[in-house]
Amino acid sequence: MPVELKNALQDEKRKWSSTTPGRYFIPEHRIDAIMTNEAIARALLSYGMDRHELHQVNAKVVDNGRKTFAILIMIGRGDAIRTFVEKERYSPSGLDAKLPLMYPEVREHIGHDADDFDLRQWELIAPIFYGTHSCLADETILPFTYENPLKEEKQGSFGKVYEVKLPRSHIKALATAEEVLPMLIRKDIGMIASPKDDGPMNGEDRGTDEEPLNNPKTITARQILDKKLVTNFRQELKMLAHLRALRHPSILPLFGSYTFKSTHSFLFPRKACNLGEVLSGEFQPLVFKSDRSIFYALSLLSSAMESLHNFTSDTFQVDLIGCHRDIKPDNILVDDEGLYLADFGLSVFREAKDGSSTSYNHGGGHYRAPECEIPTTRFQKGKINRASDVWSFGCILAVVLTYLTNGHAGVTEFKQKRWIQLDGVFATYIFHNRERDHPHVKPWLKQLPMSTETARPELLALILEILNTDPLKRPLAKSVTLALRRVSILCRLKEVSVKVRAFCGLVNNVEIEMEYERLMLIQASISDAQTDPTLLDLRHALDAKLSTPSSIDDILRDFDALELEIGTQSKANMDPQDFGLLCVYLYGAIDRLLDAAPKSVKKGLLSRLEIKFLSTEDQETLERYRDAFSGSEDYRVLSRLAAAKLMNVSHPSSIQEQDKALQYDSSLITSAEKYDGIEVADFNGVPVVVESKKILVDRTNEYGQRLLERVIRLTEELSKPPIEGLNTLRCVGFHINLAYASFSLLFRFPEIDSDQRSLKRRIPRTLAGILAAKTKKPMLEHRFQLALNLAQSVAQFHKAAWLHKNLNSCSIVFFQPQIDSSNTESPIAEPTIDFRQPFVVGFNHSRPEDEKEWSEGPVADASLLDYQHPDYTHSNPKKRYRRVYDYYSLGMVLLEIGLWKTLKRLTKDLGKNTVPHEVSLRVIEDLVPELGVHMGSTYASVVRFCLKGIQKEPEEDSTSSAQAIHVQLMFNEMVIKPLQACIPVLGPSV
Repeated sequence: MPVELKNALQDEKRKWSSTTPGRYFIPEHRIDAIMTNEAIARALLSYGMDRHELHQVNAKVVDNGRKTFAILIMIGRGDAIRTFVEKERYSPSGLDAKLPLMYPEVREHIGHDADDFDLRQWELIAPIFYGTHSCLADETILPFTYENPLKEEKQGSFGKVYEVKLPRSHIKALATAEEVLPMLIRKDIGMIASPKDDGPMNGEDRGTDEEPLNNPKTITARQILDKKLVTNFRQELKMLAHLRALRHPSILPLFGSYTFKSTHSFLFPRKACNLGEVLSGEFQPLVFKSDRSIFYALSLLSSAMESLHNFTSDTFQVDLIGCHRDIKPDNILVDDEGLYLADFGLSVFREAKDGSSTSYNHGGGHYRAPECEIPTTRFQKGKINRASDVWSFGCILAVVLTYLTNGHAGVTEFKQKRWIQLDGVFATYIFHNRERDHPHVKPWLKQLPMSTETARPELLALILEILNTDPLKRPLAKSVTLALRRVSILCRLKEVSVKVRAFCGLVNNVEIEMEYERLMLIQASISDAQTDPTLLDLRHALDAKLSTPSSIDDILRDFDALELEIGTQSKANMDPQDFGLLCVYLYGAIDRLLDAAPKSVKKGLLSRLEIKFLSTEDQETLERYRDAFSGSEDYRVLSRLAAAKLMNVSHPSSIQEQDKALQYDSSLITSAEKYDGIEVADFNGVPVVVESKKILVDRTNEYGQRLLERVIRLTEELSKPPIEGLNTLRCVGFHINLAYASFSLLFRFPEIDSDQRSLKRRIPRTLAGILAAKTKKPMLEHRFQLALNLAQSVAQFHKAAWLHKNLNSCSIVFFQPQIDSSNTESPIAEPTIDFRQPFVVGFNHSRPEDEKEWSEGPVADASLLDYQHPDYTHSNPKKRYRRVYDYYSLGMVLLEIGLWKTLKRLTKDLGKNTVPHEVSLRVIEDLVPELGVHMGSTYASVVRFCLKGIQKEPEEDSTSSAQAIHVQLMFNEMVIKPLQACIPVLGPSV
């Protein structure tokens, strides 16, 4: 058996010729393949060991002694393994850990065979590169089976660069059983000094960050170069060692480094080409096949630069700032999967307190920043820092964008456009004109063909921001990375939205339409041109999510799965029931994208969707929305609002006889009494609020029929469980009596839980009555919440295409607990009112927002006219009521809440004959500014907008859905959102 093992080892060795002249070796994985546990056991058994000794020796060899045993077998001294084991019986490290063995030690073990052992051991211990640095003995046999120097133009500034091959088992990062030898890049930095060097010269250290020579009086030019090479090697090794700890996917990893016979070497993975070769048209790797892949790769590359600029390592327990100082296409490697930052020979790390600025040392080529080299008659060196890296990276982005739009021919043309002579001294192809913009760079970029169907316009905007000749005004690498992640996500969103839109054209699915609209809102928020406050808030939330490196991968995986499902569902003859799976993928991908958004932002987006979807007047579409979202937790309010609007826009013939079931007999009303002007009665034993209205007696029968239709529609909708945000009471019936020229609506008291058993029931109190009674001001946050709830009520009414027309402090009701006077044993204090729970009443004047609906004009009660917009009450000819008039009325109510006085009291100094427009002007100019002191500037701005700001918008046309959406969105942004921000639990932090 030992003979068979010896032959196998000898045969294997002859297969592996090292680039070390005349030497052979056996790779690590082949040693393991030959020296198996079974082969070791059989070989040891042939040496006649007793069972006890055999067990001990076998354990030592199998554990960590295969190479030592193999060497002994190759020289015919396998039996001597017992001697090696006995000498190392108590050593914890194992036999192979001591290789190579010193000659005297081997001679002590095996006598004259030590010479042969000393020669053969190097054949089995070719170095394995673990990523750390090794100093190799001169006898070492390097495991390279192939090496070839790269072309001259690909050689580095220092040393020589080779393509090399070696077994995978000798690269820890690649160690597998695969037999195909990987191709790597080896960078050698050799020492050249010798006793016969050139004559002495007075010298000083001219490199950057070099260690001083040890006070030499005279040194040779080659010694200076040797010193420079050592310094550069140590600097690059230190840099790579730090970067290896990051394990960044777009930083070219260091597989290993070593010093062998005065030559320092680095080992890197070999990539297909560098970026310069791609841009020149020599290669077209898969990563450049689509915008989505290259944008993602660029975001990772920027992240690599960011990691270099802000280095934090738990391994080294340090926080450093770094600078690459040589970012250019030739130093960015490319393969089918991505881009990789390489060549850190000029890079530096410094303590944060020292800053990143150093003297420029000729890195970057045409991509160097304006501050790097200031051309003067003396060619003084400029400073290079992290902002200089960002400039260089921006130049690369500019050329990549040119390549994407115009191909490699465009890159060549762009280069020719950049030819410039600096100060009449020398010509170059840089991207600047010293401290001024290059006359042709930005104009070139701005004329590149851009489609809004892609994310290229956003990439262009980022490039223009980066190419600022003032380094202090350039974005940080962190900001560039975030921007490129946004571009990458935007690119994917645009691709997906096109496919979803096409899919919507094939199927009639409301859920998919909703998710498509959500996609479009997210897409709009990412745009650099976005100014909408809600969408900007969403963008900030997405930025917070994208600041985590892994988040973009999670997002893109979601959309990969979604695109796959779209492709599957788009096939012919798909069952419509299977579309639900697509909705699940679509909803899940979008929801996970929005999971970091605050609740206030999500509510804002939902409100936008409700406004957009409910802008239609088409009854069939509204029916689809009503039915499709009726069981949805997220869109149930939209379903209810769609039903409400459907009722409002329905043709009169659609009202059925059964809709009159809510009409009641007036004899059922008993025990009527009033509180703050609110009529309260019993209706079948249930306390109700009664709203009545007189009808003009000179109306025709047609008027009565139309009135009946309107009342039925209103009653039916209000009889359902209240819609979230409407803050209405539940209607239990109506009564209309044309003979007595009146109609009435009945509303059930709200079901408000109370733990106070002594409270018999609640009584209604109007805001007007509370203010007139000079009730103590509620807490500030309660007034903010009250204002917000009222604003949301108005917004919800308008989504359902209903105008209130009678909003004032008399139509804002609270329900105050009533003390049980029969309980004298435990008297309690006057119960308080919860001002956070208002209810809107006064629907006896409201009507659908439809130009075909008849309108009665302003309310008859003169005391309430000041709540009405003067354009409505005193216009000639009379104007139809518009939603902005509800906003005006709301503004007056918010004014009362802020100053905690009735409007009548606030305007008492104005004479009775003051015209409405003058009243409005005095309120805006004199009273609204007072709100700043009492409620803050935000609240004052909200009230001013309700009273005045919205009127600056174009005249609203009720037939224009786009204008209707615009006005409602303005109300959301200028009223609801600021009020939410006034309340801590509803502000942006949620």
